[in-house]
Amino acid sequence: MTAAEKYAAKMTGSVMLPVAQIAATVKVPRSVELARAGLLPLRLTTIDPSKLDDDDMQDTLEKSDRAMKRLVCECSVEPRIVDRKPKDKNQLRYDDVHPDDIVALYTKIMELATSAYFEAEPATEHQAQLDSLTLIAIHARKWGLNPVDVGDMSPADFDALMMYSDLLDSALKNASE
Repeated sequence: MTAAEKYAAKMTGSVMLPVAQIAATVKVPRSVELARAGLLPLRLTTIDPSKLDDDDMQDTLEKSDRAMKRLVCECSVEPRIVDRKPKDKNQLRYDDVHPDDIVALYTKIMELATSAYFEAEPATEHQAQLDSLTLIAIHARKWGLNPVDVGDMSPADFDALMMYSDLLDSALKNASE
């Protein structure tokens, strides 16, 4: 499997459409696609319908329908769902797809988006860099110094600071005995 195939496999997902009884493939929405849809797709999970009046509920439903339509059309891969007259046999018009199938597609798209953007491993520094930052923070706190200033020290000055810290630790240990 090539690197491109591995990447494509991570960036797509399949879902069985309950009404059409076909497998559909969707891709992870790019950040641009999510930005166009806005925060509404994510906010829908936190909206309490009992707190909305009829006008607000109608407005929210219309916005959610538009966001759902946009994401399903932008993220569908196979079959390709479009908001116009299909140009070839591999495309389906959005209005011709059953609402239950649309919900299944949208749910899969949001699962992929959530796993790609919110449950991804955080970007961390290399372990050696993290260890050295921890060491800087420990010695800065011990001497009441700003960690940024300690981090900007020359290696010789930092070695001297660590030597003084070791001497201080030894003196404190001897004094407590």
